[in-house]
Amino acid sequence: MLSYIETLIVLACIYVVLASSFNLVLGFAGILAFCQAAFYGLGAYSSTLLSLRLGWPLIPAAIAGMAVAALLSLLVSWPSVRVRGVYFVIVSLGFQMIVFYAMLNGGDATGGGTGLRAIPKLPALASWDYNLVAVAYAVILAAAVLLFCWRLAISPFGRVLKGIREDEVACQSLGKNVALFKILCFAVCAALAALAGVLYARYVRFISPDSFGVDETFFIFSILVIGGAGSVKGPIAGAAFGVLLPEALKFLPLQSDRSSALLQVIFGALMILVLRFRP
Repeated sequence: MLSYIETLIVLACIYVVLASSFNLVLGFAGILAFCQAAFYGLGAYSSTLLSLRLGWPLIPAAIAGMAVAALLSLLVSWPSVRVRGVYFVIVSLGFQMIVFYAMLNGGDATGGGTGLRAIPKLPALASWDYNLVAVAYAVILAAAVLLFCWRLAISPFGRVLKGIREDEVACQSLGKNVALFKILCFAVCAALAALAGVLYARYVRFISPDSFGVDETFFIFSILVIGGAGSVKGPIAGAAFGVLLPEALKFLPLQSDRSSALLQVIFGALMILVLRFRP
């Protein structure tokens, strides 16, 4: 039985990674794309299939999952060169739906609607309890991704992304290859999201298409916006708000027959207040 607190920590770290990866595209480059859960699912499914079908260990399977997601991100990043605004949002949603239905209708390859089970566990660390091992992996991964994103943000590459966000034409006039920077940005975003998918699959040991649908993309988008897009620390605040706060609200003394609906109302009201009054 997975520990409640440890599960929350692992899930919060996973969403820190997902929001941080999405932050590269939305916060730094200023490109609104709704396909983050697709990259998340590609990492989970690719690494899991390689481990279950071919017996690959964790690290090679994770690298392969990141490579698959980065490669398929070209299907989204290449249209971003010519398509912008709401039109690109439709393109990204189309990619999200294609990946989702490929997982759902993949037959024996993906397990279809029933998903994949008996996924190998995370490698052990000495004689630690498995829950503590998962927490250690999750915290290390989240910290490494945050550090990587911070270094990227202050690097010349990150400054070009911010330039694209502020004025794409001006960046082009300075001799920057905007198309290449967008493609690389999406590739890095996809690879990091896939890494979160690898951790999720290995921790829960069960994946299904329902975990990587469009509603998951909107949830990742919401925690990033609430935490602060364009800020390296934003994904931490957003993940705490989106993952930990709903669990804390469950301890409110509410009537059982109405508690679920009331919790949704309270959480929605808190989201509105945060967006209204946050700096």
